Amino acid sequence: MKFCTVITVAALLGTSAYAASLDASRSALSPSAADEADSFASDLLVTSRFEDLEARGGKHHKPKKMQGGKITWYNGDQLLRPACPGMATPTDDSMTAAISLVSPPAKCGDKIQIKKGDQSVVVTVVDYCAACTPNWIDVTKGVFRHFDAVSAGVIQDMEFTVLP
Repeated sequence: MKFCTVITVAALLGTSAYAASLDASRSALSPSAADEADSFASDLLVTSRFEDLEARGGKHHKPKKMQGGKITWYNGDQLLRPACPGMATPTDDSMTAAISLVSPPAKCGDKIQIKKGDQSVVVTVVDYCAACTPNWIDVTKGVFRHFDAVSAGVIQDMEFTVLP
């Protein structure tokens, strides 16, 4: 029952709450049961967001191109247990990204070209960012370094294109 509560809270609060709650409760489970629960909860979290949207009459649209966005970077424990089902855990050098949970600009597994001036990289969506807005993408340090030093923290005026 405790684990079901974690999943419900996760669906409401997003992946950060899910990770913290899961870490607190998974010690009561065997390793194989914890892995199975991780997979189930990730599927539930991702699916529930789109089912809620469709129930309200909305549709998940991918914008062709978005300008004026920003990127930040995430690392360490934040990379563990990506919310997208079947995605491998990224490293600091992975070409991956986390996107907004609310009105996401893409979906799990999509490729997004991130561009500023004549510099661009293509990333794969593997996670969700609870704090991000639709024009804000959280990327690994490896992606961020293509544009600036990680000490910059935030890079503004980015262009995002969801690739077919």
